[in-house]
Amino acid sequence: MIKIRYKKKKLNMNLIAGILWSVLAISKIVLAEESKFNFLTYGWILLAVLYLGLYAVQRFTAYLIIKDDVISKQIPLPKHIIISDITEIKTFKSGYKIITDSKTLSINTEMINEDDLAKLNSFLDTAQVKT
Repeated sequence: MIKIRYKKKKLNMNLIAGILWSVLAISKIVLAEESKFNFLTYGWILLAVLYLGLYAVQRFTAYLIIKDDVISKQIPLPKHIIISDITEIKTFKSGYKIITDSKTLSINTEMINEDDLAKLNSFLDTAQVKT
């Protein structure tokens, strides 16, 4: 099983954004003269929760998993392709598009950790394409 993880820079940016939005929301709540919440405060709280949640999901879930005979992309919605069904692998500047008769899986290489990108490249170079 090969796990392809997210870039650390992307993870850190999501964590920093979540912390900044949290600090803004908490400072607004603590320093506000009135105890009323307004839409801006709720928006900051929502952004903080979304960014911290995105960080947690991306940190503990692999971007792509290659297992036995299946390639699985986990986020945002799980998508699976059987390796023996691959009919074409298109290479682009920023990624790959893996095509079967019924499905297409796009892989954005700009989101992938450099060490794992080498593993992915070697796997796709040796993958057997059905004709």
